[in-house]
Amino acid sequence: YDIFADICGRINCAPEFVETSWDAMVAVMGGQGDNTTFDVGADGITITEARAEHVDFSMPYIASQQVLMARIDEDRFEQPADFAANTDLVIGTQLGTTNYEAAKNLVGEDRIVAYDQFGTAVQALINGDVDAVMIDNVAGQGYVGVNADKLKLTGDAVESEELGFIFAKGSPLVAPVDAALQSMMDDGTLDTLFSKWFDTEAAE
Repeated sequence: YDIFADICGRINCAPEFVETSWDAMVAVMGGQGDNTTFDVGADGITITEARAEHVDFSMPYIASQQVLMARIDEDRFEQPADFAANTDLVIGTQLGTTNYEAAKNLVGEDRIVAYDQFGTAVQALINGDVDAVMIDNVAGQGYVGVNADKLKLTGDAVESEELGFIFAKGSPLVAPVDAALQSMMDDGTLDTLFSKWFDTEAAE
């Protein structure tokens, strides 16, 4: 919210934030259904070549790492390799995300429990239905922040990626949003916001 509110202050627009499901957001921005619903999608979206075939991306605004989130008392693994080696352990994640792809690369699909909503995967972890959740470190810090007595982030990064905003193909908003993002990087605004909310820095 803070990032796009600042962007709008720089390009003279008024943001209206509408919460929706991941699938609906990506489908609409990719040209399926009523594309007048949203002008931009902003939900920790990893920049990938496959997605870029259907949507336009902004410049990356944050570098992110895929990590394993576990229950606070977990002692069966610390590093991703430890988790992969223990074939009794399963990962929860959201279907259709790069979290899912990272989990598949680590342990294969047979050891993944996929959920429609990411919050459901996190609750399954808390309940003991899965042994870890594959999550990007930025979102993971948020979940741990509100569940500090229940959850923790473990070990090294499984994979690294960059996040961006998505737009319908050919959107005239890409250039001004990129210009605003660049100015926020140049004047330190992005780093200030990330330091406020997360233990990370803006993309370079």
